[in-house]
Amino acid sequence: MDELPEETIDDAEGVNTTHSHDGISSADASLVEHLRSCHELDTEPELSASTQEGLHDRLHSSTKAIDD
Repeated sequence: MDELPEETIDDAEGVNTTHSHDGISSADASLVEHLRSCHELDTEPELSASTQEGLHDRLHSSTKAIDD
């Protein structure tokens, strides 16, 4: 998979939705689906768990955002 363009990530940072993180994990496809549906970030399941979590943290402007 190619690297996500910075502009795409910037656009996703502007998406503001209220949502839950219940049942979301980087261990399965649920975090990728969460990034797509709640953050409108088109990403691939092949991303490493640390990359998925890092993107999610960035979108929430917090560390370990999945635990919030």
